[in-house]
Amino acid sequence: SSSGNTFLLKEFFGIEASLFLETWLHLASLLAVLIFFRKRIYDLMVGFLKVVTKRTLSPDGVDSFKIIVATLFTFPSVYLLDRIFSFEDFLTTTTVAATLIITGILIIIAEKAHLGKADLSWTLVMFLGLVQGLAVFPGISRSGLTISFLIFMGVAKRKSAEFSFLLAIPTILAAFLIRLTELDNFDFLLRPEMWYVFIASFIASVASIKYMMKLVEGKWIYFAPYCLLVGGLILAL
Repeated sequence: SSSGNTFLLKEFFGIEASLFLETWLHLASLLAVLIFFRKRIYDLMVGFLKVVTKRTLSPDGVDSFKIIVATLFTFPSVYLLDRIFSFEDFLTTTTVAATLIITGILIIIAEKAHLGKADLSWTLVMFLGLVQGLAVFPGISRSGLTISFLIFMGVAKRKSAEFSFLLAIPTILAAFLIRLTELDNFDFLLRPEMWYVFIASFIASVASIKYMMKLVEGKWIYFAPYCLLVGGLILAL
């Protein structure tokens, strides 16, 4: 969870990042996703255009619309949660630790108690969008949550991870565009440190995606002890 981890950096090391800086770092991770999945994204775009221009339906075209549907179903989930909870008050070391532990438990459940084999149906995609909205809670990993949900429902591991990362594209892009509307100027583009952190985030994101794609196909459950350990240590401090 980016929000959870940046909060912990602030609490334990005094490193504070603004909401815009967090979104700027997310944009770097978005670039990493675009490059890593460039071939898959190209196929999705071609499939989408064939549906729109030629009314020709292909598996890639279907998947492109599934990403759109999942994204659309995320917005009402986030909106309702934002109306119910005050996330500024919610952001404490205890709650972040708890949500990290919850993430670890969800990974274990997905790995050990999945429902068998299933396709990425339209109904499942709608529920996935609603589930993705839960990642608005600090400490809940968006990718960890969505991948766990899909694996639990029986979707193949690689398909689950790939779809989760592709689903991040419209989500991150929308968040960045919203942040841009809040700016009075774009002077931040002239600040060297902004590009230093962007490059660092990009490199870390590429490495993370490569590692996660390998991990999810093998011992995906190994990510759970990290979440449980970090959450437990925070509660103990």
